[in-house]
Amino acid sequence: MTVTRSLLAVAAAAVCSLLASGTVSAALITQADFSSTIDEWADDSLLSDSSTQRVLSRSNVSITGATELTDTNADSDVDGIVGTPSFVNVDMDPATNGITVTVTDEDSRPPPIEVDFIEVVIDNIVFGTPATLISINLVDDSLPSDTSPDFDLVAEIVNGSIVIRWEETNVDNFFQVNPSGQATFTLTTSGANGANDIPEPGTLALLGAALVCMGAIARRRVGRG
Repeated sequence: MTVTRSLLAVAAAAVCSLLASGTVSAALITQADFSSTIDEWADDSLLSDSSTQRVLSRSNVSITGATELTDTNADSDVDGIVGTPSFVNVDMDPATNGITVTVTDEDSRPPPIEVDFIEVVIDNIVFGTPATLISINLVDDSLPSDTSPDFDLVAEIVNGSIVIRWEETNVDNFFQVNPSGQATFTLTTSGANGANDIPEPGTLALLGAALVCMGAIARRRVGRG
């Protein structure tokens, strides 16, 4: 009787856990390479596009909760010859794979900042459990200024890498960015224990055993009644 009750308790706990969560766990990213580029608009025909770009990059970054890419932790910080005071930060939530993109202006200029494009690339991604990236989904975007509608935002998965890019779409060749704003994204994954997966076979077996155990005990009680 004691063993039976123990099995029932374990089975019930397993069923409740699965019903509450829907899946075993999401596939979380544990390591990746990060890079970001901001290309400020220069109203001077003598300046090339590359002279106004600032590129940050960092490799083999463990996803731990700290901001993964800033000017202070970048392995490489390539600035244009004119000295670009703004840069792009990238943060990934280790518990959800959520991505937050912000812009910092070191000179604290009156906003907004005029830029040609902003790009973020996250590649060489390592998951804690085998998984595949399916899509990236925009949650909120207050990075571009409300007064600057002339831009395109593309967020996509390219050959297993995450690519996010804002780019001007007007004759002035710039759009405006608010340093106090941010853009947030979520990821959809697939694979072993991915966010869209059904429970893995071992978990299904446990669920089946739990249901059989509970059914058997229920029948035994009916028979005794």
